[in-house]
Amino acid sequence: MKAQLKKDYRNPKLYRWILIYAVYALLCVIVGIISNELLNMGIWLAVPLGGLYAVVFMPYSITETNNLQGGSGIIPILYITQIHQTGQPHKGLTVYYSIQAGKEQKRNFYPQDEQRFTAILKEINPNILIQLI
Repeated sequence: MKAQLKKDYRNPKLYRWILIYAVYALLCVIVGIISNELLNMGIWLAVPLGGLYAVVFMPYSITETNNLQGGSGIIPILYITQIHQTGQPHKGLTVYYSIQAGKEQKRNFYPQDEQRFTAILKEINPNILIQLI
């Protein structure tokens, strides 16, 4: 692992997943009590908990094979075309990448140190265009 970058938990967009899980957990508890399936309720609650950990709490990392790993997937850094910065603290970055020809995708990242995050990516792929929006 080349680098690990902590997430900025001051960004409220990360907490939407916790809210979604809380609503899901409440529904599981209600259904578990009504149907008297308390053992299954524990399984229903535990399975999505791993996904919640990966999306919200797992730090971003840059692997030895030059992939950006974060939350919900892996992006090859060589396929990143541009990064949009808001210029405001705690607003996050939007990373644009194109794995398939002609199909550009984007993903939001919320690193604590945005400058270090972009510097590491730019060091690996100097063709990345960084824009302030």
